[in-house]
Amino acid sequence: MSVWAGTGSGGFGPPVSFGTRSYPGPLCVVDLNHDGMPDLVIGRMYHNIVDVLLNQTTPTLGVVSQPDAALAVRSCQWVATASAFNVRVSLANTMGASLQIVDVSGRIVAEERWSPAGADEQGLTIAVASHPASGVYWARLSQGGRAAVRRVVVIE
Repeated sequence: MSVWAGTGSGGFGPPVSFGTRSYPGPLCVVDLNHDGMPDLVIGRMYHNIVDVLLNQTTPTLGVVSQPDAALAVRSCQWVATASAFNVRVSLANTMGASLQIVDVSGRIVAEERWSPAGADEQGLTIAVASHPASGVYWARLSQGGRAAVRRVVVIE
């Protein structure tokens, strides 16, 4: 697998190659260790295995931060010992909201609906009936016809 980093002027630098196991498949870019750098999760074709490549580079360009959105999924983590997802969300208003954990097939693994007391950041714990398989999931927050999504990787 090779990665071409952007130069910041519309072009790309030279490729950097990483060794992966045989039969690499679907790829997901996500900040797994919450260090602000994108990491790679690579599925393997014909196997129920994922390879995780943590980004250990030093950024050479300034990072441009984006303004906070009124409706956002701030974080989502799988807690195996609790059989639950811990999620932090920011809400736009006090209208009813729903949060779904969705697998790559679009199936809803868990769902929570509530009427928030305020339009602010809130923490939720969403329990699941059975441990989800290792893989990529999405936390989908909906409120007032708007939606926000965040990827979460479960590694058991």
